[in-house]
Amino acid sequence: MFAYEQIRNGRWRDTVITGGLASGKTFAAIHLALCYRKDGYRIFWVADSRNLKNDLDILSNSRDKICVIFDGYRNYVDEIKFYTQQRQNTHVLILTERTATHDLMSPVIEFILQDSNVNDILLDDLSSAEIAQLDELVNFTGLWSDIAGLPKSQRVKHVSVNLKGSLYRLLLEIIESRKVQTEIKSLLDPLKSDEQALRFFTTAFIVNVLGYNFWVNDWQAFYRIGSIRRLLSEYKEHVSNFILVDHASIKPRSGIMSSYLLRNSTDDAMISDCLSDMYRCAVGNVFNDDEFNRMYVDLSKYSTVEPLFSDNNKLQSLMDYFERIRAFGETRNNSDYWLQYGIAATIHGNLDVAEVAFRNAYQRERSKTKPNLIRIDNYFSRFEMQKAIQISDAEEAFRIFRSASERLSKQIFLNNNRHYPFKTGRAFTEIAARHYDEWTETQQKAFIKMCKDIRLKALKWQKNNKHSHPDVDILISETARIIKNLEKDTDSI
Repeated sequence: MFAYEQIRNGRWRDTVITGGLASGKTFAAIHLALCYRKDGYRIFWVADSRNLKNDLDILSNSRDKICVIFDGYRNYVDEIKFYTQQRQNTHVLILTERTATHDLMSPVIEFILQDSNVNDILLDDLSSAEIAQLDELVNFTGLWSDIAGLPKSQRVKHVSVNLKGSLYRLLLEIIESRKVQTEIKSLLDPLKSDEQALRFFTTAFIVNVLGYNFWVNDWQAFYRIGSIRRLLSEYKEHVSNFILVDHASIKPRSGIMSSYLLRNSTDDAMISDCLSDMYRCAVGNVFNDDEFNRMYVDLSKYSTVEPLFSDNNKLQSLMDYFERIRAFGETRNNSDYWLQYGIAATIHGNLDVAEVAFRNAYQRERSKTKPNLIRIDNYFSRFEMQKAIQISDAEEAFRIFRSASERLSKQIFLNNNRHYPFKTGRAFTEIAARHYDEWTETQQKAFIKMCKDIRLKALKWQKNNKHSHPDVDILISETARIIKNLEKDTDSI
């Protein structure tokens, strides 16, 4: 296997395998694991277990060559994070997930594996023969849209070149075709006058995209069982097109369709309503059911809910959602909730709201017996950098920047800190462009020294970890460019 040869050569450490339903993700993981086994690795396949974290804790101390497989990684995000923070250098991961879910979860898993060179394998890539066969099917059913009149060779070229041979992109293009859009509209329009029906379908699509697995009885937490029975009976045709229902479960047919419909056929207010309702139910069932517990954690995370909202007025949608869920359970007293709210507000430019959120996060975390401020410090430093860039007072900007820079320097070599300070450090360029010319000569010299100091620490981090990371590389190159340009300007005065 070519991929494994690249792994053996040290190019990659961990592997993420993605693909659609029945694309062979599990088989590919097993095949790759067999390659590891031939090289003397011990293979561990992760299964649900009450003692999983304890088992992983014990495994992480082994100095043997270890390969751990998480098949359907969305179910084990916290365990993966726990394991990667303490595993030995001889340990590798193989993760699999459906493409539609990975599209939403990838920021989370990339953050967890940020210190690892990751090999991404997409199994949705089609061979030339498969593309030709699929073209025949799509053309026969009349699902080609603008290219329907082109010769077969050009349609095949469109899939292989423009769509990069991706089954996922091909299916998405089919969904967006005029014929399918017309059929979707005819099926969904009747739902718009029935709020309960629209809420049911929207919730079902969210559940599918985020990868939860609820039994029929679990849906009673979202709706009265009588309402579900009415909906399933009254909208039987609609249900059969979008959702699979049996005596035990309710599952949407396609993650691709669910993701598309959430982005294009449901407004943000309805998504916020459904997410809030789901979070409320998760709070009420968090101690009784593992799936609700996972949902409780997920739905408080910015990285989980942000992709579900459209790009139109995203900040307001996120603020509305975070304000709503504060009322449920002990959310208002949860430092992680306030941290996530602060992250959302910082990223989308409302620094006033972000400042209040971070202050609340610090207060609640410090009230704990064993507070852990590292994560809050990381994101608060990013907030301070953004604030320093935005304000017009150069003196105040320097004070805030120095505070953030000093915090970054303390964070860099913490064992459980990963690479985040280097991502925050990218703001150095923007700070210089905004305020450097207005600073005093003393402040300018201090800024150059801070650039040199953090660059040296980045180089040392790179040496200690024996590999690099894009955020570290960018910081090293950007600070080198800043130092060169600013010292040249100083020499010319």
